[in-house]
This record gives sequence, C-alpha cells and structure tokens, in this order.
Amino acid sequence: MNKEIKMHVFDSQFPESDSNFNSLSIVDDYIYYTLCTHDIDFPGKAYRLKIGSNTPELVGDLGVICDETDVKRIPQGKSHTPFYKYNGKIWFATHCSFYGGNTPDGKENPAPPPEGYLGYAGGRIVSIDENGKTEVVAKSVEGEGIITMTMDTDRGICYCLTWPSALLLIYNVNTNELINAGKVALDGEIGAGDRYSCICRIFAVEPTTGLAYFTLSNGEIYETDAKGNVKLVDWCNLKRDIFGVWDPTKGGHQGYNWRYLVYNKTYKKFYGIQPKTGHLYSFDPVNKEFKVIRRIASQVCLERGSFEDFRYGYMTLAKAPNNDDMLYYISGYTAEDGTARLTAVTYSISKDEYKDHGVIVLPNGDYPKNIQTLAVTDCGKWYCCPWIKTDKLTKKGETFYASDLAVFTV
Repeated sequence: MNKEIKMHVFDSQFPESDSNFNSLSIVDDYIYYTLCTHDIDFPGKAYRLKIGSNTPELVGDLGVICDETDVKRIPQGKSHTPFYKYNGKIWFATHCSFYGGNTPDGKENPAPPPEGYLGYAGGRIVSIDENGKTEVVAKSVEGEGIITMTMDTDRGICYCLTWPSALLLIYNVNTNELINAGKVALDGEIGAGDRYSCICRIFAVEPTTGLAYFTLSNGEIYETDAKGNVKLVDWCNLKRDIFGVWDPTKGGHQGYNWRYLVYNKTYKKFYGIQPKTGHLYSFDPVNKEFKVIRRIASQVCLERGSFEDFRYGYMTLAKAPNNDDMLYYISGYTAEDGTARLTAVTYSISKDEYKDHGVIVLPNGDYPKNIQTLAVTDCGKWYCCPWIKTDKLTKKGETFYASDLAVFTV
C-alpha cells in the first residue's frame, strides 16, 4: 500500500481545539461541525462550511450560546452529537469536557470544580434557525452532559443519554416536552464493579416505527419509545466471539457497545463497525435480523490478523447522502517505524467489494491521528477532523494535538 492521500486542512481560528467526537454532518449544502476542547477556560465552538468553500463560518461559541459567559464555571467544552435538520432548523447538543483523570483501569471520572469555578451546569439541546440564531431549547440535569443525541427527524423527537450517570432524556420538539426516564445503563460510568457500564454513544432510530435502540457495554440491546418505555431486545446481543473479548466492568474501551451507525434506506437496515476488530455488521430491528458481514479494517490489519490500533476508527463509518450502496470508513494501523497510519476504505454493499485506497497524509507530509468523524459528499469529498501535531505543549508538558476540519478525495 504505497499510495498517499493528501488532505487539505482548513483554519477555523480555534487553536485550543483538541477533538471533535463525531460532531460533523452534511446539512443541505453545508458541513456543520463542532471543535471541542478539554481546557477549562475555553468552551467548544460550532462552525459550518459551505461545501466547496475554503472559509469556515463560526456558528457560535458554546458558552455564548448557552449563556454561561458571565461566571467562571466548568464549560460546555464538547459536543458528541451530529447535526440534524427538522422544521427548518438545525439541532445538536452539548457536553462537558473537564474530567478528573482516569482511574488505574482506564475509567474517566467527573471532576469537582477547581477553586474559583462553578460546577458544570448540564448539557443543552440547541437549535439554529435559518438566520443563524441559536436557542437553548432544553437542559439536562446539572452535572450531566449530553454524551449523545440522535434525532428522529420524521417525528421531531430527540433521544439523549447523559454522562456520567446514563440518564435517558427524550425531548419532543413539537410539544417542547422533556422526559427524564432515569438511568438506563446500570450506574453509567460512575458505577462501581458490575454496576459500571460504558455509555452508548448513539441510538438507532428506526424510521418506520419510531423506536430507538441503544446498547450496554455487556452487549445487551434495549428499545425505547418516545415516552421512555424501555425494554430489553431479546433476539439479539452484541457479545459475540468474533468481536473480541471485553470486560464490561473495566474502562478504557467501549466493550460490546456499538459506537456509530448509519441507516440505509434502500436496504432498510443499520450498518455499524465493531470497535477494534473492524467488523462491519448490519442490524435490522423490524425483521429481527443481525448479520456480521466482513472485516473492513485496513489492508495491513487484514494481512497481520491484528486489531486496529486506531482508537476511533469505528466512529468514521459514513455513507454519501444519495448513494446507498457505498460505505466509507477510516481505519488504521501502526507502521514498522512506530508511527500511526490512517487509511481510507470503501465497501460496496451490492458487490461485497472492499478497497483500501491508501494512507492519509497532511499537507506537510506528517500523518494525522485519531480522526473521530467522517462525512462524505455525493461528489466524493471526505470531510473529517483529524488530530494534528503542533509545536505547542499541553499543561502536562506533552505534545499538543490540535483538531480542525480537513478534506480529501481518493
């Protein structure tokens, strides 16, 4: 695999940005995305870029949007959600990014506010109207970020899970009603022992029934309706030998959770990637069918028979808006010289045809790291937000990797 794929990096004018976490979507003729930061003194920022343009537009500082600039507090540092369009408005949600560090077994902990700061006010559901005006329409519980929100764009229902306690929040745009259905993943990521569960990062909202599905890190799948009635899916579990062996009581991994899904209208099913193994699968809750299709990890991983080294590859599965046959994916491996490499992969569903198109490189020849999102246009432009090595150091004296919007074609 010798081909190199050069990416173009945009300048969003946010040098403190260090991540994205799947907050990027194609909406009409624009790419909407959020740049996140773990710095307590900076909220995240939402942007949009007209496809084909080179100049990102600031939609808003999350602190300003959420009216939290008058006091020092743990900020709205992140968004983990795609952007959705409903009734002429764009919708997304905000999340906390200030943590207390990881436990010895890799679990992330919430942190008490440092002296001089107020605690985290809770995540927000935000709308953006056609004139760019933002509005907070619903609020999470204080101290609970919205780690994921998936919108049923046929019915105007937002399904949310909070971090760290895994509360199920359901917001009805049409009635302005917010339901708190309580904990749905044991005690979430602050649970002790077998009460711990890494929280699912996306719902599968089935368009014909309106039912939403989410997972636990032990592989269980649950169904909820718009009123918060939750029940176990008894015909399917994601704990399978081919997906590896994970201890759901330990941190540092997603366990058997699904991480990102795309819905295919032609085939009427969801497609996902199992973390680390790179196995592509389909999930059809209407016909009660689950199928492991094949590995679509990088060619190097296939040849080695190894796990993907890339932490976030399973977040980058995507399809173009009007092409239901092709799936797009960014995989990764560690080269013999120890550097991380990311590769661009396509998979044709109808032809069962896989192709690794080559290694992605930055304009200066360096290799990007940890691409955490992907959106592909009908004309074949791949938009993403990689980590890019900088000369700046973190507060701990480590290399700082900035995150910004980038694009490439294969």
